[in-house]
Amino acid sequence: MNVEQLKFTNHALKRIKERFNLKENSRQAILNYCKGQLRHAKRIGIVVLDDGKEAVLYAIGRQAYYLTLDETEVITVMRHEKITYNPIKDKIKVISERELRKLDRKEKSKCKYLELVMLEANLELSELKYRLYKTRSKAVKMACQARIKALEMRLQELKDEINQIKKEKTKIAKSMVAVL
Repeated sequence: MNVEQLKFTNHALKRIKERFNLKENSRQAILNYCKGQLRHAKRIGIVVLDDGKEAVLYAIGRQAYYLTLDETEVITVMRHEKITYNPIKDKIKVISERELRKLDRKEKSKCKYLELVMLEANLELSELKYRLYKTRSKAVKMACQARIKALEMRLQELKDEINQIKKEKTKIAKSMVAVL
């Protein structure tokens, strides 16, 4: 991430003014403050925002910065509660990082599995559509259509599982902001 070339959306600037209680309200002062913070912020990972879009989460102190996936623009910022007791804070940080890595691996393996299943399903779908086109039998046509629907439902279930994992990852990443 190149902090100097970082852009801020109007929404992000509005939220910075609203949530960070900065003494200077000029646009340049706000940009300088945020860029200074982002130089030292820790990259948590890719999370899903409330509107369903993916973003990269950076955190420093209680501040969370959500950037576009190419890390060129700040989408929004948030302020989270902080844990002040260091022994607990360190343990929670370790546990959170471990859970985040675990979910990241789980997401990657599910995506790989989904890709394999999609390739196999597309192959079978092609064969079923070809068979559906060639056959005259109503029973065969109905069986092909039923199998096509079943395959499409299975693919959707896998996509929903991956989305659920991404949501869990987002929750953990947001909670990590409080311990950094």
